[in-house]
Amino acid sequence: MGRRCDYRVPDMGRFRDGRSTVSIGSWEVLPVADDLGFAQMADGREIAYRVASDSDGPVIVHEPNRAVPIDLLNEDPMYDLFVRTLASHGRLVLYDSLGVGSSDPGDPERDHFSERNEAYLAVLDAANVEAAWIVGNHLAAITETVRAHPDRVSGAVLMNGVSRRHWRRNTDSATKGQRRTPDEIAREAFPSRAGDPAFLEWLARTQRLG
Repeated sequence: MGRRCDYRVPDMGRFRDGRSTVSIGSWEVLPVADDLGFAQMADGREIAYRVASDSDGPVIVHEPNRAVPIDLLNEDPMYDLFVRTLASHGRLVLYDSLGVGSSDPGDPERDHFSERNEAYLAVLDAANVEAAWIVGNHLAAITETVRAHPDRVSGAVLMNGVSRRHWRRNTDSATKGQRRTPDEIAREAFPSRAGDPAFLEWLARTQRLG
């Protein structure tokens, strides 16, 4: 039996004061089917991956946000719930992007999309998977994978898709190129959780370890 947790998040109606919380459920911590494995690309670089469940159903591959290592997913209650939901629908494979977590760095001289495609194929081969459903945020990269390797993709679920986004460029020469703080990330990308101290600490950990 795994450890049972009662996950609580700030009450959406009162999150500004950071004091009122509501429970989003109580469940066993997700057991993993395999330890961390490493898929090898053609040039010898390795991609860290984990088979998170062996449920009946299709194979689902999820590459988290490029700043979040797979080893930290279950430390955030909302992301843990998301992963558990995916895992209930099939055999779930998670992997770290190049340059994130335990995966080797990306190659700045390589084409970004072809490199990501190679990493995806390496993970499928290592997990003995012919084709999988891709679930992720990287819309352009996923679309390119579907186009380039339709025989290795069963389908795709594109998360957080937008028709238009206004990028906020940092033009301050004193801070240009600096990593954004957890508070800045939360206010822009996760406003409903910007007042959650535990979430901000988790974001900080993803930055340190990602």
